[in-house]
Amino acid sequence: MGTYFNFMIRNRLIDLVRKETRISKNDGETVSSTSIILTDGNHRKRGDKHTTLPNVESGIQVQDATLWQS
Repeated sequence: MGTYFNFMIRNRLIDLVRKETRISKNDGETVSSTSIILTDGNHRKRGDKHTTLPNVESGIQVQDATLWQS
């Protein structure tokens, strides 16, 4: 019975370490991706809220060309 308990405790501790490592890694990736979004210069800040601007490389699509020409 003692062997079983040792086995279960050991494996649960290993699972806990793996889970904490995975959470830590995901948090780090989230922080780095958020910092890239906020520091790439392609955003607008209003108060505490950051809004990303659309990346338009091929030009702006105009639905009503006569409106824009006038």
